[in-house]
Amino acid sequence: MGIKGRVKNLEDRTVEIFCECESNDYEIFKEIISVKGDTVNLFAPTVREIKVFPDGSDGYVQPPTSFGHFEIDYGAKMTTAEKESIERSEIGILALAGVNANIKDVVGKQDTMNNKLDTMNTTLGGIGTQLGDALTRYDSFGKDMGAIRQDISDMKLLANEIRDFKDIFARYVDYQIEQGKKK
Repeated sequence: MGIKGRVKNLEDRTVEIFCECESNDYEIFKEIISVKGDTVNLFAPTVREIKVFPDGSDGYVQPPTSFGHFEIDYGAKMTTAEKESIERSEIGILALAGVNANIKDVVGKQDTMNNKLDTMNTTLGGIGTQLGDALTRYDSFGKDMGAIRQDISDMKLLANEIRDFKDIFARYVDYQIEQGKKK
């Protein structure tokens, strides 16, 4: 972005930033540093307010140095190796904070998935019960159909016996008539 400046943590727990850049880069920079972090996570940065003091305005303070690049002022004289070590530690802390946030997100999604699986298990259990009931009724229906089939078979036999009896009775009546004519 081409921003030059310095950032420093002050004793009152605020952060002081001096920066030089083009006005459109400045607006983008303000958006980037306007972070609303997780209040539970101690390592997550949270910006509550950004006060801007442009050159020549009330509250403007002359920067302590001219800037060649953007740097962090740790408030003590340090070697390049010491600064790099601290910066790497801070990057590691921020990365771990991001991992922690990602883990919370994954755990939240896993909890949601577990709830959905519980709902599915309950639904499938209900379907299983309904299927079991249906199979019991089907089995009972099958037994009833078997009994009806047997009754129909018995009725067919009875119908055949009645037909045979009718034929025998008709022959008997014919025989009696013939006998009556002979007398």
